Parts: sequence; structure tokens; C-alpha cells
Amino acid sequence: MGGADKRPIPPVMVGAAAVVVPAMLLAIGRRWTGGHHVPRSGGLVVASNHVSNLDPVLVGEFLLAHGAPPRNLAKAELFGNRVVGGLLRAAGQVAVDRDSSSAAHALDDAREALRDGGCVVVFPEGTFTRDPALWPMTARTGAVRLALEEGVPLLPVVTWGGQKVMPPFTSKFRPLPRTKADVVAGLPMGRDELLGGDPAGTSGAGAPDGAADLVRATDRLMDRLTAMLAAVRGERPPARRWDTRIDGDPNPRPRRR
Repeated sequence: MGGADKRPIPPVMVGAAAVVVPAMLLAIGRRWTGGHHVPRSGGLVVASNHVSNLDPVLVGEFLLAHGAPPRNLAKAELFGNRVVGGLLRAAGQVAVDRDSSSAAHALDDAREALRDGGCVVVFPEGTFTRDPALWPMTARTGAVRLALEEGVPLLPVVTWGGQKVMPPFTSKFRPLPRTKADVVAGLPMGRDELLGGDPAGTSGAGAPDGAADLVRATDRLMDRLTAMLAAVRGERPPARRWDTRIDGDPNPRPRRR
């Protein structure tokens, strides 16, 4: 495995960054904090909040600059296109098979990337937050599952400001007035912190014993992201996370026909 070595940067990613980043910086500046928390080698799961279509670019540039070229999750069907799939593979991106008969196998490519020492980026909410004030909402367990099963650190990252240029749920683009976006990395979360320091809830070095462990660990991750975002925004978060199962979805996605 290449986990002990410095992570290689795919040439396609270098070329894309050379084009995309300067264009982005015309519309938005950046403030980076916590870059020293990014492990310089070895498998790494990055979990970020999601408030704008700019988030993958903002977070990705931050990680690339700190020695962790991002390997984002992309729908497996995109890899079936000769051109798009070729570019995604060349850039080291990771397929997620959402149509897999087993949820456990949907992240197989992500697991392999981690074993190769890659940095896999996950937006645990799975989509833009539905919280009306853009605080993190309830999340899926995939990021925590990957980190625990593969025994790699889970790096919490928050971003804020991209929504001023590209608001969620719209096609609007607002480059003026020029604003700044924050990207902040916190201390990596290890197994003990994710599982509350209770090894009895696990089966050793592998996955937690059950879904309840994953849900609790994911709640701890989202608590951390919320606290980090509160510090960036200088505001107090709501007492309870938005949960679409209880609170509804104010921005439902259109159904495919």
C-alpha cells in the first residue's frame, strides 16, 4: 500500500486546478484555517458541510494545497461515459454504486482508494443542507463507516461563503460584490472520539457492531462540524439539527421520470 508515501497528484487534476481556480478567484477570495491538521500521507476521509455548488472546488483546492489531492465520490454511471469516465479516472475520482444490491458494497472503490493512501472527500448530508439557515442537517453514515472500517482518520472541514456566489437550489451566479469564503479544517477524529471512547460498542479493528453505533458516531461528526461552522459564522446554531424526516424538505429534488 502507498499509505506511508506522499500522495501523488494526477496530472489531470493539476491541469484542471490551473484553469478552474484562477477563474473562481475572480469571483471569490479565500480564508484558510487549520491546514496543519491535514495529514500529509496515508488514507484519509474528509467530511464537509454542503451549502453551495462551489463547495467541492473550495474544499478541493484547500486539500490539494495541503498535500491531499481530493478524491471525490461520483455516481458510478458517470464512469460509463467514455469521455467523462476517462477524465474522472484520470483525476483519481471514486465511483459510488448507488444501485448496488448491498449498501456495504456501494463504497468498495472508496475503500480501495483509502487503502492506497488516498484522500476521499464525502459530504455526509448527501446534498445541500435543507436547514433554512444553512446549518448542517442530519447526515448519512458513509463517511464514518469508511473511516472506522479502514482505520483512517476522519478530518472535519467546514466551508462558508460559497453560497453568496452560488446560492443552493438556484442557478444564480453572483460574482459581485466580490466576497471571501472560509475553509477550516479541524483536528482529525479518531476511532475513540467517534465511538465515544467506548470500545465495547465495536468488534475490534473492523466496523462497529451495528447501525446504532454508526448513527451515534455520525452525530458526533455533525456536532463537530456544527460547532466549527458556528465559530466561523460567529452565530449560535439551532438546538436541534434539521431532519427532513421530521421537519420536511423545503427544497425537494424533482423526481426523475
